[in-house]
Amino acid sequence: MGLPAAALAVAIGGQIAGGIFKGKAARDQAQAISDAAEFNALRAEQQGQAEEARLRRLGRRRLSTRRVAIAKSGVQLEGSPLAVLAQDAAELELDALNARIGAQNTALLERRRAHEARQSGRTAAGAALIAGLAGGAGTFLAKR
Repeated sequence: MGLPAAALAVAIGGQIAGGIFKGKAARDQAQAISDAAEFNALRAEQQGQAEEARLRRLGRRRLSTRRVAIAKSGVQLEGSPLAVLAQDAAELELDALNARIGAQNTALLERRRAHEARQSGRTAAGAALIAGLAGGAGTFLAKR
């Protein structure tokens, strides 16, 4: 193999290797984005659970305070006062459930983002590899 053939082989090999390295870099970057999105999803779930628990605790305290206030006033816990407490309890529960649903939605979106990042990384890696192979083939054909 003469010097021109060796130079051609190096040029082709360099283009193919460049494509491989670009593909790996694209895949690694996509994986980092995916890992961050998965972390964000877990964090959103944890924060949602904590917020739901916090709202339920506050709700129990608020209802207890109202029951004590009603009892101190001498009003019986039946009829309208009971209906008001039941309505308050339902609203407090809805607040807690909304916190959970909001966190679940955020986690779902983050997981979708992670999936899309992985898909994008695979596509970019494949495209970079094909570009490297095509570049190498082009160099080979141009020197023939």
